[in-house]
Amino acid sequence: MAETLHKAFTTLSSTKMSQLINDVGLVDAINPKSPLSFKALWDTGATLTCLSPKVVQTLKLQPIGSVNMMSASNQSLENVYLVDLFLPNKVIVPKMRVTEAQSLGNGFDLLIGMDVIGLGNFAVSNHKNQTVFTFQIPSNGHISFVPLPPNLVNNQAPIQAPPNQQIPKVGRNSSCPCGSGKKYKKCHGKNQQN
Repeated sequence: MAETLHKAFTTLSSTKMSQLINDVGLVDAINPKSPLSFKALWDTGATLTCLSPKVVQTLKLQPIGSVNMMSASNQSLENVYLVDLFLPNKVIVPKMRVTEAQSLGNGFDLLIGMDVIGLGNFAVSNHKNQTVFTFQIPSNGHISFVPLPPNLVNNQAPIQAPPNQQIPKVGRNSSCPCGSGKKYKKCHGKNQQN
């Protein structure tokens, strides 16, 4: 049986969470050492993943560039860094471009935005006053509580690597990572040359 290429984690809370926060590890991707743990807020309203100045100082990160950052109240030029992001359950996002943000809020040092969330499946559920959120990378299909139209279920869009990342090699006789249930050679691999 072929090993799955999907990695996932689930964060459970004994109460209903008003913010989705968990511990993640960070390391400088250019000069890697052992990852250090920081509190991260998952925010589907944020485009980019951002670090606090405290994280930048703690990891002694060196900027690789800058970006014009806009928020609801202002605009500023902020430094960009390259880090490896270690999510729970050994889910790793390597060589992530992250932006420094002067003010993230209380209780967390890292804001995980749609640049990370968009790499896979992300779901939140609240049941019996308890919150569970889960993340899987890469996506293996849509999550929906109502039936999807057939054109979405059988969508055969090409599998593409996210920016600055590579999709692991898939054996021709392995299951296709798109989640179709077909062998790779009969699905997204049929147009690939060896």
